[in-house]
Amino acid sequence: MKKILIILCAALMLAGCDSDSGKLKIYAASGIKEPLLEVINAYNEDSPVEITLSTGSSDYMADSIGGKQSCDIFIPDSLKQTDELTDNEIIGEEDVFPYLDNRVVLIKNLDTSSKVTGFDNANQAKSIAMGKAGIPIGDYAREILINTGNLEDILRNIKVKEYASDEEVVDAIIKNEAEIGVAYATDVALHTDKIQAISEPPKDTLNTPVTYPVALINSDAPYADDFIDYLTTQEATEIFEKYGFSINENVEIQYSERVNNNETEASDQNG
Repeated sequence: MKKILIILCAALMLAGCDSDSGKLKIYAASGIKEPLLEVINAYNEDSPVEITLSTGSSDYMADSIGGKQSCDIFIPDSLKQTDELTDNEIIGEEDVFPYLDNRVVLIKNLDTSSKVTGFDNANQAKSIAMGKAGIPIGDYAREILINTGNLEDILRNIKVKEYASDEEVVDAIIKNEAEIGVAYATDVALHTDKIQAISEPPKDTLNTPVTYPVALINSDAPYADDFIDYLTTQEATEIFEKYGFSINENVEIQYSERVNNNETEASDQNG
């Protein structure tokens, strides 16, 4: 059996991942790299294909797609990126469906003490690590802190360290570069020996869905539809659930609509 070739391209190397109709190329948020690698390996057991997986900032990758850089499938950590791609008519709404859900949590180093018990009193920390404004985890953090009423106090009175990804936020907490940080619950699950979740956001302080959509960018790519089909299987979803993700409740409905639309279009073309 042929082995799958997985090339992990750094985010800054995306421009070098040029189009090749004989290969399947996936851009994905950095936070799903580990489970997605496992899914790819499982997929390869029956469908050997050369796959290039590039992980990094969802915004950076969306801009690359918008700038006509080539990938076949895009899995960001926010609906914002796929909404922008559909608004700009780079992809059709029928080629996007919600897939994974995550949770945002306040974190600290496992061995560091803190007076902070939740987002409500995060302004009591000496320093906080957050994603930059404009990237999903940074926007989620700001929405929560605005709705808890202490963002301005935090920005004015404590040291705020901003990072380009949730992975960098987690790394900062591991290295004690900040007292607390805002990251994903799945990030904590990967580092239970080094960090811990202090709390989840208070009710109604985060109303933006923490949802990872799947978007078909290149419908002509061999294996693209087949791999997306595989993502909806029990085998694939169980892998993501093992890493702490949950499957979006609308997957079955919206994915089925997409399949039905594609089948109707194919029938019309053949008829």
